[in-house]
Amino acid sequence: MREFVLRVPAPTIARLCFSENEDGNDLTLGWVDSYLRRMRAALIELAIEQGTSVLVDHLKSSAKAHGRRRSA
Repeated sequence: MREFVLRVPAPTIARLCFSENEDGNDLTLGWVDSYLRRMRAALIELAIEQGTSVLVDHLKSSAKAHGRRRSA
């Protein structure tokens, strides 16, 4: 997730952080990108539910400014 938030390209993340799925097949770049976006969204939701008021306010203002919730 750190690499994704730092905007490391998906092919690099896939090569460095993923190998193959449970069936032994190589993961597609589309799957890796989608997985990381879903993980980021889940972490943001969790932070909004359980985070400090400062963090929640920041995430909500970022969502207003960018039209969606963002972590970076």
